[in-house]
Amino acid sequence: MLREQIVSPSAAAQREGIGMTLDITRTELGLLLTLDVLLVERNVTRAAQRLGISQPALSAQLSRLREIFGDQLLVPAGRGLEVTDRAQSIMGPLHRHLEELISLVRETQVFDPFTADRVFVIATTDYAQQTIVPEIIRSVHDAAPGVVLVFVPITAEGLIQKVQSGHISVVVASDSVIPDALRAFPLFTDRHVMVQRESHPRGTEAPGMDEYCALEHAGVSLDGQPHGMIDDHLQQHGRKRRLIAAVPSYAGLPILLQSSDLVVTVPRRVASHFMGRVEIFPLPFETPLLTYLVAWHERSHGDTGNKWLRDIIIRTLASK
Repeated sequence: MLREQIVSPSAAAQREGIGMTLDITRTELGLLLTLDVLLVERNVTRAAQRLGISQPALSAQLSRLREIFGDQLLVPAGRGLEVTDRAQSIMGPLHRHLEELISLVRETQVFDPFTADRVFVIATTDYAQQTIVPEIIRSVHDAAPGVVLVFVPITAEGLIQKVQSGHISVVVASDSVIPDALRAFPLFTDRHVMVQRESHPRGTEAPGMDEYCALEHAGVSLDGQPHGMIDDHLQQHGRKRRLIAAVPSYAGLPILLQSSDLVVTVPRRVASHFMGRVEIFPLPFETPLLTYLVAWHERSHGDTGNKWLRDIIIRTLASK
């Protein structure tokens, strides 16, 4: 039988501060899950809420964990807790092995959408938030009313690690955002168009290159830089547009259109979701197709719940 030895303070005088032998087969696995949550949250209140137990019960479990590991593990620091050097050294391996165990269990379980109460975290872009998130929510809720979807913004830093660890279930984004290390399946394509308010003084003809560049434009900037992909393509043609303002989300563009003579260049799906009366035109120059994908990590490939989620996203969005 595979056994793991963990020590307590009582052996400190016997073996370099490492003591009591503990048979992991007689230890509640829940204690290790508790420690994992505590090391992440570093706050007793938040950790207790995540675990669904009372603070006194959590404090009792922390006392037991301190006895097992022969270390304080977490110590008071301001309004929260700070990990000790010992806790820091076990935090990564502990979380990784627990995730592997959870993944192993999930791969052997059949996911039943009618009874499941699982939480899935989906990393998406601003584009998805404005266009396809409502469709995903509707499809998932109709098929699995107990499942909860949490949508989070994509951040390039640490994305692969978050998907690998299971903090993110799947990613829905354009191919330019999806890392090569992830598995992916194509959902649909989109293309940029120009949008103006109804009754715009320029009229209703599709713009030529000269007119397009002369118009006053609003754009979207996620990184604080005013110029983006459209400006790069114009530069390839030796041209430049008149950018007046940039907002941090597509959601801020409709009000600008309705209250001014500004025009915007956005993917067609985004334009079709704008509130108010707008007019949509093709661009006077070619831009690459935007290809959107659903992506996941190899470690989640056999997870029946993750596969169910991927399949329902694909059925909902593919080729639309």
